[in-house]
Amino acid sequence: DSESEQKKVAILRAIGPDSSLYVRQMQAILYNFHERAARVRAFCIMYQQLLDRNLVFSAVYDQMSSEEQNSIKVFLGQMFSIDPENPTGHYRLDLGEGKARTTALKLHELSNNEKFERMSAKKADTSQYGGFEQWRNVTLNGEPIAYHSKWRIPTEGILEFDYVTTRRIGAKLAPIGKEGLDQLIILFPSSPSEVDRADTFECFSKIKMYLIRYRCAFTCQQVKEHILSRLPESAFLWRTETICLLFGRIIDLENFYLDIVEKQEAMTKQAVLSRLGWLNIWNPLYADIYYELDLAIRDERLMAIALVKLAIREPGENWIDETYNGQGFELPATWTQEVPFKGKLTLEYFTEEGAMSIALRKELIGTTLLDIEDGRGWFDDWVDKAKAIRRAKLAADQRELVTAGTDFVVPDEGEDKKESGSEKGSERGGDMDRLHEAGEESSSSRRSMSPA
Repeated sequence: DSESEQKKVAILRAIGPDSSLYVRQMQAILYNFHERAARVRAFCIMYQQLLDRNLVFSAVYDQMSSEEQNSIKVFLGQMFSIDPENPTGHYRLDLGEGKARTTALKLHELSNNEKFERMSAKKADTSQYGGFEQWRNVTLNGEPIAYHSKWRIPTEGILEFDYVTTRRIGAKLAPIGKEGLDQLIILFPSSPSEVDRADTFECFSKIKMYLIRYRCAFTCQQVKEHILSRLPESAFLWRTETICLLFGRIIDLENFYLDIVEKQEAMTKQAVLSRLGWLNIWNPLYADIYYELDLAIRDERLMAIALVKLAIREPGENWIDETYNGQGFELPATWTQEVPFKGKLTLEYFTEEGAMSIALRKELIGTTLLDIEDGRGWFDDWVDKAKAIRRAKLAADQRELVTAGTDFVVPDEGEDKKESGSEKGSERGGDMDRLHEAGEESSSSRRSMSPA
């Protein structure tokens, strides 16, 4: 009877937060519910605890009536389309509303789980606030807060943040096939008029459900050539949301910046960098790019430290057109001891032919989300790829200078500049020499203090 059904729902609700289960167990439990309202409540309670959520749709959800399905969507709200394997996204939650606060609590729980996994595996802390947190850019009622794992979620207020998963589920899966990709891309608008007509929230909910249902993974080439190419360049929100949504499902993360982020126009690129974070997408083998860094933000300061290390180790004039707080400046030797904790830094990093320190860049990979030991053997291939990109850029620069009537010679590939360090840039060679000397003295000092 109805009272018996409600008692069973109450039992599920009591044990739900501390339990997890598989779809086959969910099916067995739902068999004992006969009233529609009770079945819906039971489904919603167990849905949030499923270990194999991608299987629930064909096994359970698709077998339910349309009324039950609609009730489930209403009851769960945003929780329905959150993928525990890949909850990366932007969230704006009214904590005074029960479903929204439940969503915040679930994302808080997922972040703590990821934190524990990453710390246990002794992986790098790529977070914005430190402490291996997955939340970024957190504000409460418009005021920034430094999120941490012991923070108590308030019962009221507007909470807004970006969640970035550090789980690399994509690396464990095969890339989506042509048929699956064809079914997915039709969910995206392909023209400015379609973008204007589309209900963005509803469209992305469908895309998220497709990704959960079929547990998709993608190569960067697939995302670039089949999905982003479909979206108009002017569709800033769509492009940003799509890149962030698919980030956690990328197989070849080492190509993410080169193939996807770098190809975006400035506003989309900056939004993606802010939401995902430099240390989650940077490949040190592809360091010769433009940087805008806020040293008051932890992970961006760590990026600056990495670039200082590269400038010390790799010969040549590595920092080009650098500015600090909007003023032109030259990298000072004092930064080899400590990079400031505030200020805005911009620069273009440049590596001379034959000057790349593979050992240091491999070391710096260990400070990012990239994993050399993920079983795909990508590192050696990328070393060759990085050298080829470097040669192609130098050749392109040569062609431009020849066109402009300036003599320019691309150094031979075998030329070894790492030992000599003699060509430091015509305008500030002495400054770069002193910087390298400061770095060597600092390293020597650290070695002398190390126990034998």
